[in-house]
Amino acid sequence: MDLTGFELELVTRRAEVSFADAGGQRTRTLTGAAYDRIESAAAALLAAIEMRIGGACHLELTAIGVDTVARVMRVDVGEPEPKRFEAAGYDGLAAAIADVARVAMGEVRQRKPDPAGTASDASFWASLYDVGGDNWELARATPPLARWCETHPVSGLRTLVVGCGRGHEARLLARLGANVVGIDFAPEAVVQARALAAKDNVSIDFRERDLFALRDDPERYDLVVEHCCF
Repeated sequence: MDLTGFELELVTRRAEVSFADAGGQRTRTLTGAAYDRIESAAAALLAAIEMRIGGACHLELTAIGVDTVARVMRVDVGEPEPKRFEAAGYDGLAAAIADVARVAMGEVRQRKPDPAGTASDASFWASLYDVGGDNWELARATPPLARWCETHPVSGLRTLVVGCGRGHEARLLARLGANVVGIDFAPEAVVQARALAAKDNVSIDFRERDLFALRDDPERYDLVVEHCCF
């Protein structure tokens, strides 16, 4: 699950938490005790914001909105235009923002019990996909890989993505011109990865394979990518 943003409405005492998972991009409204826990976690952030806007008596902090993907924060202080914190301004508040994000994520994440079996069984992973226990799902390629690809050309590279899941990293690399093979232990993952690749009109060789069986594989690769597998 990937928390993509949140908004705290301090007057009406409600929080809008945006996140992405296997179900796509969603938003959940939190009030009552859930809101109270988030606002409590936001104390340091609110204090830091007030210091940065000068704490002028005519300014009333009524709401803050954070886009964690674009790394932008909007602050409503009773003026026609909200104040914005981005680039270095956002980075200076990033630690306090992360504290709020962690609590907000805990409020919207519904932890599912682990299925029977062990991680060495394909059925274990299949069950996680079936019951929505795949909390590693971001519904997009992992951001560190996306940033790495901005400065490291992958076009033409023969690339292996191990434990590819639904294939978000594989699709990113394929769109950038890599020749991609994606493998996963869970048949459900491979089925869904193929469907998403077809929807995006990218060509990827998805295989149902055990990565520990690759030691005898004659194929060789220029690049190997792993995310949430090991």
